[in-house]
Amino acid sequence: MYTYVKNTKNTSAVLVGNLFDDIWIKTKNSGSIDAFIPNVVDYYTSLSTYQIFPANNRFIKFHIKACTNVFVLLSASVDLRSPDFYEICICGDSNTNIFLRIRRFSFKISEYQFDAPGLLSCSEHKTFIVNWEESGRITLTAETGIVMDWTDTSLILIQGVGFMTGWGSDGMCFFFSFSHV
Repeated sequence: MYTYVKNTKNTSAVLVGNLFDDIWIKTKNSGSIDAFIPNVVDYYTSLSTYQIFPANNRFIKFHIKACTNVFVLLSASVDLRSPDFYEICICGDSNTNIFLRIRRFSFKISEYQFDAPGLLSCSEHKTFIVNWEESGRITLTAETGIVMDWTDTSLILIQGVGFMTGWGSDGMCFFFSFSHV
């Protein structure tokens, strides 16, 4: 049995088999959306909707096929509706940089940039792992190794994870169940 589901902004579609299996998510371009937009969480697909709770293991592993601008949201709330979150933009600036944005109290945003050209591909899936530790350390690992390594001295306790594509890019993402990681 399969289920077809869309998020609230109709920017992603999901084909789900057994909820204990891996999951494919196809996201449409969300537009010019990022942490600087007040309602940005409305554009994310929450993995908890599909009974995927990576916060329990403090990491998420996925394959993505997208040209640019893949976003991962690490939220202080399972449903992503928290004023506090981390947003990782993989391959912004035309597939050249990673951006880590931290939003606290709904309005205070800090942004950090990491040089990482060519991590994504329009024609093939690339593998990534986002890892967060109790110490506040957040890493993004690509097939080439660790491409982002940052520690938050005022860490946000991660409870939920979301995913989207934007700024002109669609994407097809495969999330691993924890039995296959």
